[in-house]
Amino acid sequence: MVALMLSAVASAFCGAYVGPVGSTLENGASRIVVARQDGRVTLTMANDVSADVSDFAMVVPVPEILGPADVRLVDRDWIDQLDSYTAPRLVSYTCDQLGGWDSGYYGHTYGSRGCPLGCSGGEVALTKATADSAVASSYGGTESALDSVKIEAEFAIGAYEVVVLSAEESGDLLSWLQLEGYAVPDGGEAVLQEYIDAGLYFFAVRVSLDELPDGAFLEPIQFGYPQGASDAWTLPTRLGALNSSGRQEVLLFTLTSPDAGRTRPQNAGPVDLEDDCMPPDDDVDAFFEDHLDTSFGGVSPGYTLEYSWPGWEKCDPCSPGFEEVDPQMLEALGYVAASSEDFGYQGYEVYLTRLRLRYDAATAQDLIFEPTRDGSQNEQIRFIQYEEYLESEFPICGQGMAENPGSCDDELARRVSKVTPRRSLGMGFWGLLLAGGLLLRRRL
Repeated sequence: MVALMLSAVASAFCGAYVGPVGSTLENGASRIVVARQDGRVTLTMANDVSADVSDFAMVVPVPEILGPADVRLVDRDWIDQLDSYTAPRLVSYTCDQLGGWDSGYYGHTYGSRGCPLGCSGGEVALTKATADSAVASSYGGTESALDSVKIEAEFAIGAYEVVVLSAEESGDLLSWLQLEGYAVPDGGEAVLQEYIDAGLYFFAVRVSLDELPDGAFLEPIQFGYPQGASDAWTLPTRLGALNSSGRQEVLLFTLTSPDAGRTRPQNAGPVDLEDDCMPPDDDVDAFFEDHLDTSFGGVSPGYTLEYSWPGWEKCDPCSPGFEEVDPQMLEALGYVAASSEDFGYQGYEVYLTRLRLRYDAATAQDLIFEPTRDGSQNEQIRFIQYEEYLESEFPICGQGMAENPGSCDDELARRVSKVTPRRSLGMGFWGLLLAGGLLLRRRL
């Protein structure tokens, strides 16, 4: 069905969590959560639009007529929590954690190593309404002037005014939307006709500023419907891409059953994002943004897998405060997970996938996703905090291994020479005198 029906293996990790990577960048990306469970799709959209923006509206094709019982608002904190739980992260290593030092001389002796590494504004189908229509309290009743357009449902929820439309001709639908203040971009008529021919309805939303306090952010809106018989599902991105001349970026999170495994796009190019390396720049967020741009290059539509991990296994390493999947978060985002105890860890029966998607107006197409049925390949984007003594262990991102790398040997020698030479000599001298005295007394 067309429409909104909606990797490397990591081994045990022994480093320590330092912080998230790319948090400032992700503030400019659309965030969408798709939960699929028991024959139903639940979709949650977070739009980073504040109350001083008076022209927000969106149109999303959907397979069913949605009513008030199918739509609700969600606390933004739940999406923030999922974002934090799955985000790329910066981690640190010491020589101890690499197996380079064991307790002994001055607390450490060098030993064998053995611990391996385990779009701005691009909303989906986003259109913009004029300020006059955005503050209107209801739709203008243009149905009679456009016979092929029918208002199937109309209701309000929070600051959102919702109308569900059906149509026979895209020209009539386009005229209705324009009369109501939806500025559908050039090329939208042909795309709308494809959705009409597929038998889809249109979930149109705009904001009543009277219901939104000054300076507040829109609460994420969530809606659900039957998922259909197919495992494959589609995210309609073409309308949103038409509305922007630049790059569109979406962070897509999926919550699926354990047997479904991680989620994969069928018709977007995979982008290999180098990780498990040391960023050469102290500004890790700036490095990550440049790293993404270089990695994606001209791939559009493209995607990179940033996280795929079962909820019954402990994250590795976990960010502070998010040591395990929160069942309340899952339920708020549309997935009810049974508890599962695996290897003594209390987890939950759910599979989490995080994908970063990029596309532009010239190459945009509705993206089709499928389950891989493979839950064995855990993936988590990690970068290593730079230390000179780690150069022999990890490459520098974008540069490879250092030509004259520092090492744990160098670091140990530096520490020993700095704090122990005089003490070692003195203790050795008095120790020899003491040993000689004991030997002399024994002979006597």
